[in-house]
Amino acid sequence: MDIHSDFLEKLDLLQSFSSIEKEFGRFLCRLARIAKGVPAADSAAQPDDALWRFLGYLLMRYVADGHSCVDIQHRRQALLEQLAAGEATDKLSADDVAVLRDGMKKLSVSSWHDALRRLQREYPMIVATRVEQGTPLVFHNDANGRSLLYLNKYRQYELDVAAWMRQAAAEQTGCELPLAEIRRVSTYFSAGSDGSDCQLLAVQKAVGRRFAIITGGPGTGKTTVLSAILALICRDHPQWRLALAAPTGKAKARMQEAITAGVEKLGDAVSDEIKKQLLSLQASTVHSLIGLRPDKVKPIFHAGKRLPYDMVVVDEASMLSLPNMAQLLRALKPDARLLLLGDKDQLSSVETGSVLADLCRCETLRDAIAVLDKNYRAANNRALTDCAQRVVTTKDAAAIAQLAEDFYSMRADESQPGAEFKVSVSPEAGKLADALTVVIKEWGLVGWKHAKTLDECFKYVDSFKVLASNREGPFGVVNLNKIMPEILGIKPLADGTPLMILENNKLTGLNNGDIGVVWKNQVCFPNPEWDGRETANKYRVFALGGLPAYELVYAMTIHKSQGSGYEKVLMVLPEKDNPVLTRELVYTGITRTELKFRLWAPKEVLKTALLRPTQRISGLVAALDNKEE
Repeated sequence: MDIHSDFLEKLDLLQSFSSIEKEFGRFLCRLARIAKGVPAADSAAQPDDALWRFLGYLLMRYVADGHSCVDIQHRRQALLEQLAAGEATDKLSADDVAVLRDGMKKLSVSSWHDALRRLQREYPMIVATRVEQGTPLVFHNDANGRSLLYLNKYRQYELDVAAWMRQAAAEQTGCELPLAEIRRVSTYFSAGSDGSDCQLLAVQKAVGRRFAIITGGPGTGKTTVLSAILALICRDHPQWRLALAAPTGKAKARMQEAITAGVEKLGDAVSDEIKKQLLSLQASTVHSLIGLRPDKVKPIFHAGKRLPYDMVVVDEASMLSLPNMAQLLRALKPDARLLLLGDKDQLSSVETGSVLADLCRCETLRDAIAVLDKNYRAANNRALTDCAQRVVTTKDAAAIAQLAEDFYSMRADESQPGAEFKVSVSPEAGKLADALTVVIKEWGLVGWKHAKTLDECFKYVDSFKVLASNREGPFGVVNLNKIMPEILGIKPLADGTPLMILENNKLTGLNNGDIGVVWKNQVCFPNPEWDGRETANKYRVFALGGLPAYELVYAMTIHKSQGSGYEKVLMVLPEKDNPVLTRELVYTGITRTELKFRLWAPKEVLKTALLRPTQRISGLVAALDNKEE
């Protein structure tokens, strides 16, 4: 693999290396000089400088894009597609394109493998095949024939997760509870046959194993079964300490609400004492649970200082990154149980990895996974749930193209009161305000500015959201949040203005994703400890100037909306395609509501998004199934 400076210069024109990508490449060059004994004062170019710079760029770019490692075949294909699409043609001459194409021909799997093997031999202090050798880079050939390059810590994260999961999945915790006994716990469970009720089987699996995953789309009852699981755990292990967690503040709040709603469905077989115990449980973010703070290198709880809990439950686990999953597992007591709930088809973490989706593909974990596939909310909007299911299950390219076309003709069933499903081509950017005004009027939101109470404001905020794929551009979150206050007639930061917190803040106790409302020159957030009775304790109140970083949230990104649900959702896609647009993003946007849904999207943009599944390069599945160490 012949990587030279001319190739890197053209590649920089095509992909615009960031400062951190360039600096990491220079760092690897300095390490290589030290390894070769080249004096620091010697500025002469070394034979492998261009290769080290290339590896630095690849590693930083892949981590930033959410991958845990580099697969050269993936990068080569992406580069070829970028050139084929004519991107950066204003910066690249015909000669530049020729240099790039020639360089990419040499980026074969075999040449990549040979180059990494050579670096491993010649620079053993920089590249090794095992994490315990402590080198910055780790080169690994997996069972699928891929030659993967890692930053050391990400390979360690994968191995830690794989080792914990492999051990925990093999451990049964006792005899399986009879399904008839589980059915008596909750009035929600149907009286169907034992073998057909997936929810009952999910409870049985979660109660009878040290580790379990319950996965399914919205409305399939993931959090509904959680209260039954916890009730059984409290009954059989009254001395246990339980922890509830979610990746974001919003998902944490929704988890808390789900537990409260689930307790109301518990039957007479569950004592009042257990119900009271469940209602007293307080969910936290995963960051807060393990004590992970921006100003600390490692969390408070780790392998040397374990969490005190006997069982930890994580909701919306699809948003949990690879580093956070590894950190959580390191912090668990040796015999602690773990239950993950989430939608494997939803968007992955905005950070590194797609852990839940990877775990659900592992053969080793097959017996630990319960899949819920019956949507109990279909009665609200059958067209929406059917469409979401087609997005997930349709794989053939021609069928996906047809699905994209079908979007524009689908309509909600008229027999379902209030249901709406409407997809149309995006309005012109100059007419966006007019189109939004129509939606506001038709969905009965014009009274927002006249809300007389804080509770009334929250009803509007919690029932409606504009979801966008991107932050920038005319159809991006920033512009939408400028337009919406003008349409609604709510002056900036006037009563009724919704704000979203953008960072975890220990001083205030507010978390990234928490949503509050401006009221009487203060900002009010729902109090997670509210018992449903005393009104004075319903909200936490802050001065506007005392808040951590925040932004308006009439509109939010689809990524940020994970873990949330609204009665009315307007989803907008941009005028042109971009890499953020994927099948999982479309699915996540659709499933944020169960009643009214509208989508504005150019037909080609929607089709391209549906044809682009999210791909996170990872070695986790191979590490788990092939028992790699």
